[in-house]
Amino acid sequence: METEQAAVEAAEPIISQEKDHIALELTKCGMSPGYFVDKYCQIDDPNKQGAAWFPFELWPAQREAIEVLAANKKTIVLKARQLGLSWLTLAYALWLMITKPGSVILIFSKTDDDARELMRRLKGMRRRLPDWMQGGAGKELEKELELTNSSRAKSFTTTKHSGRSFTASLVIVDEAAFIPFLSQLMNAAEETADAGGKLVVISTNDKAVPNNGFATLYRRTKEGRTDYTAMFIPWSGRPSRDAAWYKHKKRTKTQDDLWQEYPAVADEALAGLSATKRFDPAWIRESSRDDSELTTYGRSGLPVIRGVKYYMQPVEGRSYLITADTAEGDVGSDPSAFAVWDTLLWEEAAFGMARWEPSAFAGHLWRVAIAYGDSTVCVERNNHGHAVILSLREIYGYKWLYKSPFDKKLGWLTTVRTKTLAMDKTAEMLESGEMGIRSKEILAQLANIDANTMAAPEGDHDDAAMVAIIAAGALTWGSIVRKSAGRRRVSTITY
Repeated sequence: METEQAAVEAAEPIISQEKDHIALELTKCGMSPGYFVDKYCQIDDPNKQGAAWFPFELWPAQREAIEVLAANKKTIVLKARQLGLSWLTLAYALWLMITKPGSVILIFSKTDDDARELMRRLKGMRRRLPDWMQGGAGKELEKELELTNSSRAKSFTTTKHSGRSFTASLVIVDEAAFIPFLSQLMNAAEETADAGGKLVVISTNDKAVPNNGFATLYRRTKEGRTDYTAMFIPWSGRPSRDAAWYKHKKRTKTQDDLWQEYPAVADEALAGLSATKRFDPAWIRESSRDDSELTTYGRSGLPVIRGVKYYMQPVEGRSYLITADTAEGDVGSDPSAFAVWDTLLWEEAAFGMARWEPSAFAGHLWRVAIAYGDSTVCVERNNHGHAVILSLREIYGYKWLYKSPFDKKLGWLTTVRTKTLAMDKTAEMLESGEMGIRSKEILAQLANIDANTMAAPEGDHDDAAMVAIIAAGALTWGSIVRKSAGRRRVSTITY
């Protein structure tokens, strides 16, 4: 008897330490879904060598994504392929089920097989948690999991009436761009989420239907017209993918397939198929240049402006052209865009795009123009462009402004005629590889220009494309004069 009592007393500190450890870990997990996923969740991958299930060690892009999911009520994620976002959202759902008793998770997929697969993953993750964390399974069906703490998850094949009878803590819509009844589903899902839960919509884009419901929702969110938070994760979100990997993909895939599966910027993901486009994808590739931005040291003397990227330092004695497309600048408007072009090399030296008020946009153009050796500034002459031109002249006293060769007025005049001519000139320069473009935004938008309308498809932007199209005309048309270096210099006018 004494021996048994001594054994119990000796074991009590160990038991107490274990209880303290469990309590501490549960507290850490409850405070941070990222900690829970990174330390305790496992996933499987049929392409990975070794064990079928292995630790879910979060990549930086995944860690950022789960923080966004946790911090926002409604989230839409546009992504490249094979970034583990389906696994991540399921792990977040499991965290809710365990740390928030009574949570209800609704998971919507395109097909019945997809619905079963997502539930298999969720159940597999739960079973591989430590025993003290799992929570008892109250009921397990093919597409349903219920825990003894009253949390439950259901996986659905999407129909017109999916999800209408449930109020959810979390609604997940997976590969939303490929769901045929997305608008009806979203109406129902938002009603369930509006009761206090969260809504997460994730997908690659369906380029065969460029204005699908998911793409439209993403665009509207980026324009500030919804209450969602938008996130884009490019191909580089997977750490094993480097420049050499991407270069190989570029060689082995068509542009449509590359931008469908491995977009570098959102515009690539959202672009439609190239069959009906004005510019051949091969021309776009031919004109693509290295888009490495100047480091902080390399940007010495260049103004720091939100939304502006610098690729080339100004070269003394070289002339530059700035082309600008002006928008209204408010939350619901298109962005304004500009690019700086080296008129000797016909290459892009800098690029900027953001929602700037016209007066602020004029100030940014003035600062960049001064930095690039008193560049010629060519502003598209629309309603807001007039305000920018006026600000440059009257407020900043800037003299080096482009004059249209068609009507001899300041600024770029866009008409059916000038746009057609500029498009033709752009095509000629792209096909020959004479025009060097670095910004992925410009390249993606050029690739999306429709051959019939000479504009981006409805709902898409062409602001970045227009600064390149305007440049093609301004660099080569009749208002230019020869430079001794052999290239042409655009005309300017002094007041």
